[in-house]
Amino acid sequence: MVHISTRSWGMIITMTPSVGKHDLARFFDDLRMTHLQDSRGFFGALFDLSAMGPLHPDLRDPMLSSFRLLLQRGMIRSAMASTNALLVSQLRRLTTATDCAPGARFLDASLADWRKEAEAWAAFGAEPQGLFESSGAPSPE
Repeated sequence: MVHISTRSWGMIITMTPSVGKHDLARFFDDLRMTHLQDSRGFFGALFDLSAMGPLHPDLRDPMLSSFRLLLQRGMIRSAMASTNALLVSQLRRLTTATDCAPGARFLDASLADWRKEAEAWAAFGAEPQGLFESSGAPSPE
């Protein structure tokens, strides 16, 4: 399941386990028809993927389409929070393929303040701590 909640600075997108192709199709339509209907200018997005495991290969194309739509409509920063290193690695590849990578940060959702730091990045561009390193593994403390 995918849930979108709008904030003054952008949106929070929460994905829960068992996200399927139909969920991402509905997510894409919700973005296009509702949440991104009006011109928002530039905005940030926080992706709460803390409950998710790796993406099934069938979800690659719908995720690419969603990232492209968000970027086209003005997303300049995204904070993606996960506890799964494989998922983070997959997301890195997807954001690189869609040119979202420069504004993307990948946070370790097992840390206590991840949500506060993710929102600060998405909303204001405050560089977060507790990032996953480029290998996909959490950064050492």
